Amino acid sequence: VLHHDLIKRDTTAMNLSRPKSKRLRVSRPWQRLLWVALFVCTFMSCYRNFYFDGDQRTLQSSSKKHMSILSLEESRSLFRDPNDDPNRASVGHRGEPSPTRAKNSSLHRMIKNPSAQESNATIVVQLSGEMGNNLQKIAFGRGLQLMARERGVETNLVFRHQETSDKWTLARALIIQCFPNLRQFDFEAGNKAEYRNRVIEQKIKYGSKGEQLKIQNKQDDTISTAMDTLEQLVNPSSHLVSPSPETASDPNTNIRVPFLYADAMAGHDFLDRFRDDFLEFFWFDDEACCAQQPDLDESVFHFRNFKTELSDAADSLGFQELGPQQTAEELFGDLAIGDKVAILSRFKNDDAQSYVRALEARGVQVRLVSGQTPVHDFCFLKNARKEMVGSEISTFFAWAAYLSDAKVRSYFLDANQKVGRMGKYEWQDPSLRKRYRYESYTAL
Repeated sequence: VLHHDLIKRDTTAMNLSRPKSKRLRVSRPWQRLLWVALFVCTFMSCYRNFYFDGDQRTLQSSSKKHMSILSLEESRSLFRDPNDDPNRASVGHRGEPSPTRAKNSSLHRMIKNPSAQESNATIVVQLSGEMGNNLQKIAFGRGLQLMARERGVETNLVFRHQETSDKWTLARALIIQCFPNLRQFDFEAGNKAEYRNRVIEQKIKYGSKGEQLKIQNKQDDTISTAMDTLEQLVNPSSHLVSPSPETASDPNTNIRVPFLYADAMAGHDFLDRFRDDFLEFFWFDDEACCAQQPDLDESVFHFRNFKTELSDAADSLGFQELGPQQTAEELFGDLAIGDKVAILSRFKNDDAQSYVRALEARGVQVRLVSGQTPVHDFCFLKNARKEMVGSEISTFFAWAAYLSDAKVRSYFLDANQKVGRMGKYEWQDPSLRKRYRYESYTAL
């Protein structure tokens, strides 16, 4: 005890003789909390800069060297781990959003639709149907806009929604939610009094020439005639009446005269020819619109179920699909016992369950994905990795396939010829030619 007391006294004396440190001493609890908070904030700031801003710094430095906007394939490869399988780059697990696509969403460029004041003419796009049909018609209008630009004619797009059905309201909401480049458009701009006034104005000014500015089918001669007429009407050297200067100068104007009226769906030729532009113009916001994802080894089958929606009229109108037995034995006849299929359907009824039972009878593992929102279904279908299978006459399936990276098996029946949206197409784009396979069947 005495020895311990002597050591303690010596230590105390040494501490008293040592000069006091200038380091700030934190003695109060609130001061300690302040220092801890400061440390945490500093750490999180560094973490965010390193993990989240690093991609943007890489993109900015790359764009300064080469070009201001990266192409879609370059932007995808920029953040791809070389050790990963490229076919798995944008895959998430069930119930999880796709991490790579969400990360890359900021790399797509925003494409501005010119205003009427910046344009020589206007293209009025007549919309109809649901999301898939609307996308198909917008693509037709966008293709015409690009064709006009090739001729030196700058145009602005104006959307005119379907007035005989209220389907357009849901279609607009879904498109605006998931297609960032389409959020700038007013889907009612072509339904206002201005449109009716411009129709009268165009008829008075151009007479029969104005009638040639209507495209209501995809025939090449009709499109060519309309584009030739439009080019003539906006050419100042033309003997025809020039565009109205008062229309061009009015800041409230949305529709220029002359205007082209487009009421048709984009065909394979448009989707093929303008592939690079369409991938940017119609880029899909996975981060905002995806929920669960397909498995890597899972075939995704889109059962559109026209019969439930159209009842007995489905067959007479040509909207016929393969039945459960043909689907199991012919469409998926190459699957082995234990292979996996996810059936995606908007209607969870006995019709959908019959396909589940038919496939399970062959020993295939099946799950029915239903009850999601339409955009969740679209994302699930688009993000298929092994393969996606569906009817050629479904524009919903067609657009998910077009924006996907997966192998596509698109089937059609003899009865589908009434619809007019079917048939084998020889893609010129290498990536589409490699991914697509068309199959023809005769319904039993």
